[in-house]
Amino acid sequence: MIKKGNFIIYFVLVFLLITSCSNSSFLTSDVSSNSPVIEDVVAVENAVSDAVSWPLVAYGQSSLSVKAVQYFLKQKGYSISIDGDFGSGTLTAVKNFQKANGLTADGKVGSATWSKLIITVKRGNSGYAVRAVQDLLKNKFGYSLSTDGDFGSGTQNAVKSFQTKKKLSSDGIVGATTWLYIIGSSGTTSGSTTDFWGSRISSWTFPVKGGYLDPKTGARYFGAPRNGGTRAHAGIDIVPNSGPGTLVYAMTNGTVTGYYHFYAGTYALEVENDDGTVARYTEITSTKQINARIKKGEAIGKIIRNNSGGSYMLHLEVYMGDSTGALTNSANTSYKYVSWKKYNRRSDLVDPMGVTRLPLP
Repeated sequence: MIKKGNFIIYFVLVFLLITSCSNSSFLTSDVSSNSPVIEDVVAVENAVSDAVSWPLVAYGQSSLSVKAVQYFLKQKGYSISIDGDFGSGTLTAVKNFQKANGLTADGKVGSATWSKLIITVKRGNSGYAVRAVQDLLKNKFGYSLSTDGDFGSGTQNAVKSFQTKKKLSSDGIVGATTWLYIIGSSGTTSGSTTDFWGSRISSWTFPVKGGYLDPKTGARYFGAPRNGGTRAHAGIDIVPNSGPGTLVYAMTNGTVTGYYHFYAGTYALEVENDDGTVARYTEITSTKQINARIKKGEAIGKIIRNNSGGSYMLHLEVYMGDSTGALTNSANTSYKYVSWKKYNRRSDLVDPMGVTRLPLP
C-alpha cells in the first residue's frame, strides 16, 4: 500500500516522465531528414559538446577569420582589401556595416555582427562569399580547393565532407550553422589555428624595440609584389625609427640552425624555435653560431644597410616547421597555411603580419 506522501511523489515522477516522452516524440516527428532546419538542430546539440562559437575579431588582428570578414564585406559592396589584416580600412568598413544594420558601431566583429555578415552559398553561386568558403576550407582544414569563387562540384564535395566530419546535415549548402563551424572551430592545420599569433602573445616577444614604420604600407607587407609582380614578398619588413644598428631580439627560445648570406651584403639567422616553428631573421648581422641556444628577448643580431640602395630593415619570415628542406624554394607550387602566391618559399610558410601584436621586449 502506497502512503499518501509517497503517492504524491510517485504521481509527480510519472507526470514528468510522460511529459518528457511527449516532448521528445514531438521533436523527433517534427524534424525529418529533408527538413531545412535539421542543420540547426544538429548544430545545437554539437555546439554544447564542441563549444563552437563565433570568434571576436577586432582591429590589429591578422587571421583567416579577419579574411572571412573581408570577403563578406567585399561581397556586400564595400571597397576593401582581402589580406587577412584588420587595419584601418577594414575597421571603417565594419563600422559602416554595423551602422547600416542597426548594430553597435564599435568596429568589433562579434556574434551579432557575424549573424548579419554571413551569406548563405551553395552550388552554382559565385563571388567573394564562395571564395571565403574555399579559402577557409583549404587553408584552415586542408581541403584541396581552388579559390576561384565558383561553387562547383569540387567545392560542394568539400563542404559535404566538412559537414559530415562535424556531424552536420551533409547538404552541401553553407548556411549559418556551417559557417559557424567553418569560422568558429579549430582547424586541422596549425596555420588555420584559431589564431597563430594570438596564441603566442603571452609567450613570444616582438623582435625590435621602439617605434617602426607601418609594415602594412610601402610594400613592406606579406604578399606585396616583388620584381614587377613576378613573385610575392615572403615576409614582413620591420623598419625601425632608430635606424641601422638597431638590435634584433629572439621572439622565443630556440636553437640556431643556420647563418648565411641573404641579400645584398646582409645575412640571415635561421632559428628552430622550441615549439617546432622556424623563424628566419634576415638583413642583419649576427655573431651567433649554429647550434647555439637562444632565449626569448635575447639580442641575437643587429639590422644593417644592404649594399643595393642602402635601405635597412628586419625582414622576418616564419614557418610552421612541418616541412623539410631549404626555406627558399623557387620550385614550390603549393602552401599549407597561406593562399598561393609566387613566394619562392617552403610549403609551411606562415603569414608573419601578426607579429605586430606581440609585446615589445
